[in-house]
Parts: sequence; C-alpha cells; structure tokens
Amino acid sequence: MHQQLGSGSAQVDVPHVYGALFDRIVRNEYEKGTWLREETLAREFGLSRSPIRKALGQLHHDKLVELVPNRGARVLSLTADDVEEIYEIRKALEPTALRLGSQRLSLEQLFDYNHRLQDLELVADPAEHTRLDNDLHEYLLESSNSSRLIAIVNDLYRLLQRFRELTFRDEEVRKITIKEHSQIVYALVIRDVSKASEALVRHIENSKIRVLTRVFHQARVESRSDRESGAESADE
Repeated sequence: MHQQLGSGSAQVDVPHVYGALFDRIVRNEYEKGTWLREETLAREFGLSRSPIRKALGQLHHDKLVELVPNRGARVLSLTADDVEEIYEIRKALEPTALRLGSQRLSLEQLFDYNHRLQDLELVADPAEHTRLDNDLHEYLLESSNSSRLIAIVNDLYRLLQRFRELTFRDEEVRKITIKEHSQIVYALVIRDVSKASEALVRHIENSKIRVLTRVFHQARVESRSDRESGAESADE
C-alpha cells in the first residue's frame, strides 16, 4: 500500500506527488500501459485533483506518461532511444562537473572509496554495488557545487535507476564496473583530471552499452513471449 502524502499546500504537494509517481514508474511498480486516474490518485494522496493534474503534466514532460483527454495518463516505458540520449547527456555533463569540482575532492574521501571498491570485490549483492555506484557518482557530481548541474544529472540518474540495478545482477558487469570506478578514483588521487575525465567518459559509454544490451535482450524475450501467446490463442 502506498503512503498518503497530502500536506495541504499545493506548492508542496505537487513535488511530493510527482516524486512518488516518478519513483513508482522508473522502478516498474507501474507497468507500461497502466492508467493513472486523477480521481483515484487524489483519493490515495488525500489531495484535490489540481496538484495531481500538475504532477501528471510534469511526468508527461519527462515522457513517462501519455496524457489522454477524458481518460487519464497512461504509463510509458523508456525506449532504447531515450536510454541512449540520457547516457549521451551524462557523457557531456558529468565530466564538466568533475572539472568544476576536482580541487574540492578530498584525498581521504578518495582513499575511502578505493577501499570500498576493493571490499566490494568480495560482495555479490547487486544492491551493494548499486549503492556504491550511486555514492561515488553523487560525490563527484556534488563536488561541482553547481546546483543546476546537480539537479539535472540527478534527474537522469533517477530515470536510469532501474536499469542500473538490473545490470548489477550480472557478475561480470560488477567486476568491470569496479575496475572502471577504480581507474577514475586513481586518476583523481594523482590529480590527473584529464585522465579522470577520460576514464569517466569511457565508463559512462560502457554503461550505456551494457544497459542497451540488456534492453535489447529483454525486447527479444518479450517479443518471443508475445508470439507464443498469439500462437496459443490461435490454437484455441
């Protein structure tokens, strides 16, 4: 059961509703094609329909729902083109954040990340790998001290969260990611920002390929399942 988030202020309510629905969509709690009705959501959150409508409008702007007049909002799923676009934007923005914040990165903190990466080599839990991946990228991003840049990239992280969690189920991906993160951290420790930026871009590009590969294989599985279901229906 989802928690009621009503607060009584439309300015506060819209971000709360938007954030809650956003997380449900990117974590696949709402499957593709699910209808989100203003009236139903208003009852759930204990709000009027106005903040619900505004939150759904923001999700439409994010291309996460399709607004259908007199019916509601229908959940969409990120396409392969969406995923590629997000990673390309990350490749442009994250090295910028790194260059802006490189002088603020603490050697002590970088050594700590290096130790955590080494310890992670013995851990099979995908959630732990996802957590460290999030922590390291967030640390590098926030070092930029650019609130607008941080907000933009954090939104991209959230869109990709489910895909990132899924890829870490693969042992080989976990090993490769540790190696790539270690290369970034080492370059920063020796204060070679250019080398660190190159390693970061390479890591993001490789991450894109890993996610797109998973999306491709998942699409083949779903297509095969649809064909089999169609064949069974035809036989009945």
